[in-house]
Amino acid sequence: MGETWSEPPARSGQAEVRVLACVLSYDDLLADVAAWFRLGAGALPLSIGRGEAARAALVGGELRLPDRWMSGGHALLRSTAAGDVLADLGSRNGTWVNGARIAAHALSDGDLIEVGHTLLCYRRVPEAALLALQQASASDVRLGPTRTVSAEVAVLLRDRRTGQVLYETRASNESLSGGDGTTFAAMFEAALKDFPQPAVNPRRVAIPLAK
Repeated sequence: MGETWSEPPARSGQAEVRVLACVLSYDDLLADVAAWFRLGAGALPLSIGRGEAARAALVGGELRLPDRWMSGGHALLRSTAAGDVLADLGSRNGTWVNGARIAAHALSDGDLIEVGHTLLCYRRVPEAALLALQQASASDVRLGPTRTVSAEVAVLLRDRRTGQVLYETRASNESLSGGDGTTFAAMFEAALKDFPQPAVNPRRVAIPLAK
């Protein structure tokens, strides 16, 4: 649980497949909206727009997403001599690729696409990676965000007589569970790493956990 799924390594001469994955909804970052669609022969052109179903659905040549911030005909993904190109269809809220608003954009592996309040990811992966994803159960693989807990400790030392602050620092740690006594002890050790002179800028500190 909590481990990142690793793609099988690419092999020489192995066929490459294109995948469009629905990763998350900005309206509810922890909602399970993940879905992925293989862009095989005949899948393009693919119209992307607002749908009425509760989850993303591929119907014919249309990808419908349950997103009220999208237009009915929001964007179009088509195959060209230059590769797969995503074009905005004059949508009100625009189409964005890797944080930049686009009119048309030739997609590359790993590009992040924003339409309305939905985040999509375009992938070109070896056939083996897609087969492994198809064979994995829902408990093995989950596309989209992972719930994490960011714990923080702070240390503040004052002069007992004058009240003047003598030393102030903090340490934080992000994990899936939030940590336990051992983790918090290591965080306090990290916060006091430079005592009595606190570090000027934030930095990463490695503290071995006691067994």
